[in-house]
Amino acid sequence: MAQIISPASEQSKTVSRKPSIFANTVIGFSTDIVTHTLAFASSIIMARSLGPASRGMYAIIVMLNQYLISLLIMGMGSAAEMQLAKKEYSLSEVHSFAICFSLVVGGVAMGLFLALRALLFQSFLRNINPSFCFVSVLLVPLVLYSIMTNKILIGINEIPLLNVFKFIRGISDLIGLICLLLIVPMGVKGALTVWVISMVLMALIQSWWLFKLGGRQFGFKWRLVKESLSFGGKVHLAFLPAVAIIQLDTFVLNYFHGAMQVGLYAVVSNAVTRISFLFSSVLTAAQAKIIGRPQASSEQLVRGLIRHSVFAAGVISLFLFVVGRYLILLFYGKAFAPSVAPLVILSIGMIAGTVTNFMNIYAVGQLKRPGLSAIINWGSFFLGGLLYFTLIPRFGLLGTAWASVVISFAKVAGYLWLLGWFSLSSISEIFVLRTDDLTFWKQKVVSLRERFAAKAVRG
Repeated sequence: MAQIISPASEQSKTVSRKPSIFANTVIGFSTDIVTHTLAFASSIIMARSLGPASRGMYAIIVMLNQYLISLLIMGMGSAAEMQLAKKEYSLSEVHSFAICFSLVVGGVAMGLFLALRALLFQSFLRNINPSFCFVSVLLVPLVLYSIMTNKILIGINEIPLLNVFKFIRGISDLIGLICLLLIVPMGVKGALTVWVISMVLMALIQSWWLFKLGGRQFGFKWRLVKESLSFGGKVHLAFLPAVAIIQLDTFVLNYFHGAMQVGLYAVVSNAVTRISFLFSSVLTAAQAKIIGRPQASSEQLVRGLIRHSVFAAGVISLFLFVVGRYLILLFYGKAFAPSVAPLVILSIGMIAGTVTNFMNIYAVGQLKRPGLSAIINWGSFFLGGLLYFTLIPRFGLLGTAWASVVISFAKVAGYLWLLGWFSLSSISEIFVLRTDDLTFWKQKVVSLRERFAAKAVRG
């Protein structure tokens, strides 16, 4: 007799017996070190091969793609992650919706771009190759699908597989840039070609694995569409002003100061972003538990994670303050010397960024109150508009960096106030490492040392 497997059973097999937060964090952090080392090597090749002006042009081309996705994603990534973490739908159903949604958004993005292209090339895309921008918009469905896939893997707690995809993307980008920028110097066209090949490759690999995990049937439920749009729409409304204003700095800088200034800023902005991504391994490993645990336990978890992350980010920021100049000159050359000061400034903002990421997941995923994030992000929208069009025209690189930092810390203050964590005791508990935190890490280090010693004896 044929065995009937329910969606819940299908998903339970996928998410059962997953590693702990600490184990996933260690694995994810180790993978991130490797992948971001590859990305760092790629950024050096790109910066030295292209120079500030062409590097700035490529940054704007990529940012156009990211900006359109941020405006049109409708919170579907958060919805997919939540639905799978809470086991409300099967993997095949959520994945099928992700494919359809990515294709629809790709069509809408192209329509918007074609309708607004005259205005865009007179303002924010000034002096940027229109053909390159067209390719960037064509890649919207592939990039969006990759984003949705990452969220799906987080929702089913398949962190090791997510790490494999990160590694494949990193190594393919590096090999491509070596071939098309160093061996065959093709300039911006070569960098763009590598991006296209990488996204096509990742879409094929990710779709194959997800169909393998969730079954090869294409399941589609209108109830899932309705609930995704309802929940995701609220999340999107909360985050739309934030993504609209934060990613706008690159375009404003290009409008007032040109692609060369963008290239100088993009190098350090990407470097700090890559460093902050190391903390995403903690967030990625803990996200499902932050959402799925009871509220009191989830809040305690979030506060502990923030303490550790803020301490680590502070140490990195201090390190960059001391040696940042030497690192820029060593890796990128004298042409990027003006990037030193923005690097130090942005490293300070990285501390605030680690805090808001955890608070956002707690507010939206656990409390199901995207309205809190909406208040924060609408506030940052108006603050960002004021700062960008006041500081960037006058101060250029430094104005862009300081505007970003002020917005980041303002968001932290807003979350603390709205969550009721603004008391001295709460702030101390959130930001200051405690004795039991140090004891925890000591025990983990001892445990890892004992495991390696046991493996060495067995070997």
